[in-house]
Amino acid sequence: MREQLFIKGVEIPLSKSLNPSITKEIADIKDPKSRKSEYTKSVTIPNSKEAAKVLGMIFEINTVSSSFNPTVKADVLYLVDGAEVLNGYLQLKEVVKTNNYDVEYKAVLFGSFANFFKEIEGKRLDEITGLEIYDHLLTREIQNWSSGNDGEPYQIFENYPTIIPAELGKGYIYALVDYGFSSDGTTFNVTDIGCSIYAQEYWNRIWADSGFTYEFTDTDFTNHFKRLIVPASPQSFLLDSSEIALRVFGANTPLLTSTGTITSNNLTKGSFSANDIIKFSNELYDDGGTYNPSNGTWTCNASGVYNFQSTFAVFATFKPTDTINPVTLVGYIVFKGKLMFYDASTGLETVQEEYEFRIQFQGAAVGNRTTAATPTESDTNYYVIEYIMGVPFAATTGKSQPNLIQMGFTDKVMSSGDKVYTVWSANFDTDSSDYFEYGGVYSGGEADITIEVGSFSNKVSNVPALEGNIFKVNKCIPNVSQTDFIQNYVKEYNLYLEQDPNKTKHFLIAPRDSFYNNDVIDLTGKVSIDKGIVYKPVGALDAKKYLYKHKDDKDYLNDKYLNTWQETYGQREIDVVNEFSNKVKKTEVSASPTPLADNGTGNNRVLSTIVQVDELGQKVSTSSNWRTLYYGGLKDNDQVWKHKSVDFGADISQTQYPYAGHFDDPFNPTLDINFGLVREVYYTDLYHPITVTDNNLYNKYHSKLIREITDRDSKIVEAFVNMSPSNFKEWSFRNLYYFDNAYFRLNKISSFNPTSNKLTKCEFLKLKEVSPFEPTLIGLDGDGVPFNPDYGGDGGGVIGQEYVPLLGISQSPNQDNNNYRSASGSVSGENNLISIDAHNVKIQGDNNKVFSKANGITLENSSGNTINAGLQNVTLINTDGVTVTESNVTYVNGIIKYDGSNGFMDYNDTSTTQQGLQIQSNTWTDIPNDGLGVDTNKAYKPQHVTELLDVTTGYLDFSDLNIGDAVVIRNDFIIRPGSNNVKAEFRYVVANSTTYYLHKTFPRLDSGAGVDYEINLSTDYIYIGNEQTKTAAIQMQIRLSSSGRLYNTGTAIQVIAK
Repeated sequence: MREQLFIKGVEIPLSKSLNPSITKEIADIKDPKSRKSEYTKSVTIPNSKEAAKVLGMIFEINTVSSSFNPTVKADVLYLVDGAEVLNGYLQLKEVVKTNNYDVEYKAVLFGSFANFFKEIEGKRLDEITGLEIYDHLLTREIQNWSSGNDGEPYQIFENYPTIIPAELGKGYIYALVDYGFSSDGTTFNVTDIGCSIYAQEYWNRIWADSGFTYEFTDTDFTNHFKRLIVPASPQSFLLDSSEIALRVFGANTPLLTSTGTITSNNLTKGSFSANDIIKFSNELYDDGGTYNPSNGTWTCNASGVYNFQSTFAVFATFKPTDTINPVTLVGYIVFKGKLMFYDASTGLETVQEEYEFRIQFQGAAVGNRTTAATPTESDTNYYVIEYIMGVPFAATTGKSQPNLIQMGFTDKVMSSGDKVYTVWSANFDTDSSDYFEYGGVYSGGEADITIEVGSFSNKVSNVPALEGNIFKVNKCIPNVSQTDFIQNYVKEYNLYLEQDPNKTKHFLIAPRDSFYNNDVIDLTGKVSIDKGIVYKPVGALDAKKYLYKHKDDKDYLNDKYLNTWQETYGQREIDVVNEFSNKVKKTEVSASPTPLADNGTGNNRVLSTIVQVDELGQKVSTSSNWRTLYYGGLKDNDQVWKHKSVDFGADISQTQYPYAGHFDDPFNPTLDINFGLVREVYYTDLYHPITVTDNNLYNKYHSKLIREITDRDSKIVEAFVNMSPSNFKEWSFRNLYYFDNAYFRLNKISSFNPTSNKLTKCEFLKLKEVSPFEPTLIGLDGDGVPFNPDYGGDGGGVIGQEYVPLLGISQSPNQDNNNYRSASGSVSGENNLISIDAHNVKIQGDNNKVFSKANGITLENSSGNTINAGLQNVTLINTDGVTVTESNVTYVNGIIKYDGSNGFMDYNDTSTTQQGLQIQSNTWTDIPNDGLGVDTNKAYKPQHVTELLDVTTGYLDFSDLNIGDAVVIRNDFIIRPGSNNVKAEFRYVVANSTTYYLHKTFPRLDSGAGVDYEINLSTDYIYIGNEQTKTAAIQMQIRLSSSGRLYNTGTAIQVIAK
């Protein structure tokens, strides 16, 4: 046989056979979630100059120390007689020196499936390339949807500004998801609606970047997968660092020197000069080219919210020319600084902040006097600054530098074309033709102003992008690895992946049940009969339970659901018959589930909801794990919602909304992308009947496999097969294989050696054919009557191994942060919680919690209490901070008082304790009870009851009870028969206008004659269903098949009020 090994495209000479042992399988039957690639046991690659060169470079081999880098991989192709046996990658395990200082290379070869995952290993989803072609203008128009196009937008951008027709599975979609940004659940701004990327868009780019290709071979799944979207919160609209860099600038070194009083545009006498822009000449940063240092103006290039600051120091030089009273000569300059905003849409210029102050000169002598570098409030012989308007820098702390002016504004919404700049103006404050004066005598001269130190800059408030901006779609990418993203859908949809034997690096992918075909490969003559064919029961698995779930998340509804039901929203748990294991096989995907909910605004608009609730009970946005939703298209809603644009036209009233959720329709679903039915639905049927479906991920994509592999008639079949290299490459896991007069599925090939004539061990599956899953539609009627009385609320019954959902409440807390539904009860107070399946609850108070299946709960003027699940008939009055753990109790002022309608009485007899009651053979005999025993207890009797037993006759007396009440009776007596193997019978005789009997037989008394047989552990139940039972004298009688004696200890009777 001719072997060929290519590493990185270079053929490596083989002086000896690799003698490989190759294993490949489609899935591990004992761990259905796993997928494994073909691989070899360690092979030895002999040394050659080609091997030394290729492997030495790739793995950084040091031939002296034999060290190498084990973290890299190299593409490998292995052929036998020209037939491709393995195409994947090589991982170096050892470099071995031989005695003659030669080396050998120990390596493991992996197939293309492993090569694909090795290629994407360690990469985050945001490392995919090419998604920027979908960057687009954030406008209301791009969010408009077409009812004639599966609810897709009319168009989307590709390579902006090019517009292309929208297409399912391609690019992006704006589905209406509640992220907590809409204040009323009815009005949604453009920036309240998050951008969602199709899962297939991400999937395609991962495969393309890795250098591999794929195709889905199941048309139904292909169409389904195109509708899966990965939503992104409007928080993704926040600007990233590169966007911010294009909007901000910084500059310093202001250029302004007045040319003195002789220049009319600068220091004029008596009136202010015209505004002059201060030019900050040295740009520090300005990636977007927004600032022009030649004219001192910043121009907005993208709508946003901006902050500005302009800071500069004003210096003055006074130049008196006369000598009249020079010691006391004075002059004044009034200076104004303004930060200006120009609105491009209106053409109006407005002052954002302004400073005005007067500079006073006091001359000590003829000659120039100039501001100190850091002047104080009064510099002798220089000037005094006197503030007229504004609060300059450090003015409140002694005016350490009163000539430093700092102006700015914050959080101003600006649009493209708007401008910001700093201006100044000044005058020489005099009422004379001269500039300086003393005692009404004036002197000539001039003065200059300079601004030499300062800066001008802006910042961007990182609020969500505004309408009209370019939105960078890469910001929608969730924080998840490429491996976890791919594996998420592999696990959800039970996808099988197989290398296409006719196309390199190309995979055929389908859900397990549609992966297989019925093409038959006949192995008759290839399967060794001599080596034996072994049949093993598949049912001998090592799991008692299978759990399928999404990753838990901490948003309000997911957390609420987990706390209520102690399970993940939409999980599925399957019990199988296995008495040898208690293990749970868990399949958990990396995405989290997304509950559906209405928003309590009186409409049938149901939204996927990812919110948190603040301390006031209001919905707010929150960060979350990544999600997948099914885009269901446009759905009608009874109440219109407003699609609001802040700057571009009036609100648009929408009668339909673009729906996405785990159901394809919230009221009439045909599929569910949760693994199982939820336990409760967070929206009501007040506006539309609710139907749910069990056509979920588990039932549709996993249940057939689990039913097959856990069936006792399914088999794992091991056989040894004569397999050639071409067989190894071409035999598909999709095919049927025929041998031993039966058809099988190939599941695993173990230790195939293409260079040997040895037989290859193969694992086949002989699965009992089970019927395909047939989905069921379940109506939640909302009438308050449960489908199954064992489970409260609407729904709650069981279908298969799933609970029918309870018809839930609105996802938001009610008024005053109370959380309940009206069908459960009524509330007056704040922060109270009533579980969805609690009933007949009335609360007056704050911070109370009533948990699942509680019934008949009343709290009056009571706060901070907890009523545990399942309790009945509990009343709290003026009671705070109590946790109630038992039913039928009343608390008043924090003290427990048991319900007076319930209780018990215990009657102990003394009349038969000594001699006993003689029982004749086969004769019904009344059992007496005088109630005089020391253990008689009437302290806990119901308040309205006098007696429950007539001590003169021993008859039961229920005349004080109400129709609808019930009693539980425990009789305690000893029978001493006169012979062995005696039959003992007991009955109640309910005698009134008519008589009926309640009869029971005890086990035979067969331990010997004269032996005491105690009868005291069983109880009897009698309900007061009518007047005959209520007013009857009820006898308790005993009969023995042979004579004997009875010793009556007593009778305990418990009353259960209706």
